[in-house]
Amino acid sequence: MNKPTPSVFQELENNYFGPNRHESAEIDNLHKILGGVKCFVDVGASLGQYSYFSSKILKDAKFYCVEADPYKAARLRELTEKWAEDTKNEFEIVEKAASDQSEEITFFVPANHLSSGALFPIPGTDGDWEKVTVEALTIDSMFENVDIDFMKLDVEGAEYRALVGAKKTMERCDMRLLLEIAPWGDKERSHGPSDVLNLLASYGYDFEIFENHYLFSRKSSSLKRWVKSRTLGFVLDHPQLKVRVKNLFNRLRGK
Repeated sequence: MNKPTPSVFQELENNYFGPNRHESAEIDNLHKILGGVKCFVDVGASLGQYSYFSSKILKDAKFYCVEADPYKAARLRELTEKWAEDTKNEFEIVEKAASDQSEEITFFVPANHLSSGALFPIPGTDGDWEKVTVEALTIDSMFENVDIDFMKLDVEGAEYRALVGAKKTMERCDMRLLLEIAPWGDKERSHGPSDVLNLLASYGYDFEIFENHYLFSRKSSSLKRWVKSRTLGFVLDHPQLKVRVKNLFNRLRGK
């Protein structure tokens, strides 16, 4: 496998941590959604952008960074050693893929290392993918005895697999979930965005829009939860409707 050069990591770290960083709207507003968090799980951590900026907000917190790409995981270990010293938070790297069962799998890593790896090649991408064998675990088995307050999950279309493997954890813990829903879904398993939303609704989780992500938490009104999940699921399965409905949700929220 082609090992990333120092210049690759320099470019990635500038993209994640520099002044023109990716997902800056979400990062700049993290302080609004992290109240009371003591245990933060970052699934699909890459180089730990969300963990890093959250660690600057939280005190005496434990961070679990789940990353299957062996090269990114190795660099993440180096970065988190410094973050731990600077913030007095605790970091643990979990070098695994999150899936719906525990097994060895083929994980796809972009040959240029400048984007995230995935459980399958991302549709529509032009770059080459290299294969590496990694261990996949369910989130339930990774965190069987951990009380999670907050989970960020970004797994490039494999959301359904990861969340099936998180059923017990999500039902046991009263957590917030910050989720990116990839529009391409999981073609191998015939799962689209609506399946992800309906699965979370069955776990008792409702959502609100958080910039370009979705923030889920446990809500009591099952009817409202199901109506919202079905509506947004239909929209995300039909991308031409997405912008219109997102604007409608924001107007209803007074944004």
